[in-house]
Amino acid sequence: MPAFVCPVDRASLSNSGELLQCSAGHAYHRDPFSNVPTLFDATISPPFHASSWDPLGLNPSAYPKLGPSDVDPFVQSQIADTGGSLYRSSKLRTYPRPRFPLEPRGRTQTMVDIGSGWGRWTIAAAAKGWNVAAIDPWIDCCRALGRVARQLSPSGEIKIANADGRRLPLPDDSFDAAFSYSVLQHLPKAEAEQALLEMIRVVRPGGTVLVQMPNVRGLRQRMLYRRGVVADRDFQVRPWTFDELRRLAGSLASRNSIVADGYFSLNAQWSERRAMPYPSRAVVAASEALRRASTLVPSLIEWADSVWIRLAVEDSNVHRHGPFDPNPGGLSEP
Repeated sequence: MPAFVCPVDRASLSNSGELLQCSAGHAYHRDPFSNVPTLFDATISPPFHASSWDPLGLNPSAYPKLGPSDVDPFVQSQIADTGGSLYRSSKLRTYPRPRFPLEPRGRTQTMVDIGSGWGRWTIAAAAKGWNVAAIDPWIDCCRALGRVARQLSPSGEIKIANADGRRLPLPDDSFDAAFSYSVLQHLPKAEAEQALLEMIRVVRPGGTVLVQMPNVRGLRQRMLYRRGVVADRDFQVRPWTFDELRRLAGSLASRNSIVADGYFSLNAQWSERRAMPYPSRAVVAASEALRRASTLVPSLIEWADSVWIRLAVEDSNVHRHGPFDPNPGGLSEP
């Protein structure tokens, strides 16, 4: 697995006392509770949830030891925020386990999960054999991912960094895939595009970038859009039109595709239905029926609330190593 690097100049990091330091003198701390490196570029504004905030009010060292069938208290408290409205008023008896959509081609395949949260998709990928670098700006999520990974012990390796998806602390051309679910939709559109450019940068030619994005044509997204968007509010879902998504994909990779992920929700995963309350299972069943229908009737993809964008990384990818452009695609904010 590639080692984490300095997010400013991408130089290698070495231990210098209690700090991680690059040759240019940029220094970074490790979280004292989890040993996770905190690797932010101080020259840009921090992303949402860059600071620690544990809604349980617990010191990380006070978390109870988890048994094989226990659900981490942090995950229990945050499942509706991280898993979506289908988990409202839900008490988890088991972890949601989505079916990871990318297959590794060997035991040494590596991927990066941007906005990994407490590890829902990271652990699903590692259970398939991927070796995963998990990146999240919220240190509480990084700590939770470490606890859950130790509890579930997936077959693939997991390395965690408290960092920013717009400035990945990862070397160029070093991973086989990059993935992000329910994350880029919360960023201003130019910053979401910059995060995608970073994902393309760290994936070697022949690899894949796969991200989930919202589509404002979907029924639930249209309802949310009518309520308006507060541009500076954390975790606000930004309304993307299907045409914007198609234009974005085409500007980043000549070989790209958009397929339906779900309807009536941004997190309607059929593979997770048993972890959801019963009313939500009906929503998931309807979503899955439409998703399957969309493979036969492609026009239905344009009406999905949640879509997958898949990009093939090539040597000729535009902007592959370009500098940061605050509005590279000319995408309009609501």
